[in-house]
Amino acid sequence: MHSSQAQSDGSLKEKLTRYTWKKRVLLVVAPSSTDEQLRKQQEMLNKQASGTQDRDMEVIYLPLNTISASDKDYLANTFNIRQSGFYSILLGKDGGEKLRSQTPMDTDQLFSTIDAMPMRKQETRNK
Repeated sequence: MHSSQAQSDGSLKEKLTRYTWKKRVLLVVAPSSTDEQLRKQQEMLNKQASGTQDRDMEVIYLPLNTISASDKDYLANTFNIRQSGFYSILLGKDGGEKLRSQTPMDTDQLFSTIDAMPMRKQETRNK
């Protein structure tokens, strides 16, 4: 599993465009980098790193206190995310939103959602 901060290499919009048709993306948005739910989500995903890797997932952590104003605007306009609260949002390889939670997302739920996707079923057959 790869994880990154949005500001490290281009805007969030550019990054998501680069991942379209290549990776499934989990956006993890929290008020700050020290947010308890952010930490809990990181822990849950770290324990299942092979599962995220197997499903071509990229996890992008977005503590709102560390990202640019343009990335905040993009989150607000594209994903209807406000400046407070916690969100985990799963994007499919097509870039579309597949699953959203305002609490840390359980990896079983996350993986079963991905595994039910037609593209994932095709990938599994082709392995």
